[in-house]
Amino acid sequence: MADRAGADVVLVPAFVVGCIGSAVVAWPSTPLVLFVGVAMMGLCAGAVAPVAMVLGAQCVDPGSHGWALGLCETFCGIGFISTGLVGGVLAGRYGLAVPFAAGAVVCITVALGLALASRRGPSS
Repeated sequence: MADRAGADVVLVPAFVVGCIGSAVVAWPSTPLVLFVGVAMMGLCAGAVAPVAMVLGAQCVDPGSHGWALGLCETFCGIGFISTGLVGGVLAGRYGLAVPFAAGAVVCITVALGLALASRRGPSS
């Protein structure tokens, strides 16, 4: 879908869903609400990952796809490790809700940035 309609058509709603899910997880009222929030965060991650891989592949020559996608996966791994570390420190110092609240802020900021960038049109 992102190939035909544009990456922002998938990414903006995905990050909005991720924002809502993160906020729900930060302040859940019941276990079911917590489950729904985590599912929303997973939906965001599942929608963003393949689009990111496609965008990474489009930025290089066809002969460099393997190298570029391997580099993308490496940075994804670094991101998973570092966000877990930062989230743990934030939770330990400021409370369990803070990493998820911060995730909500990041998701909505990215969604707004992508939406604004998509209105400007493709870069040359």
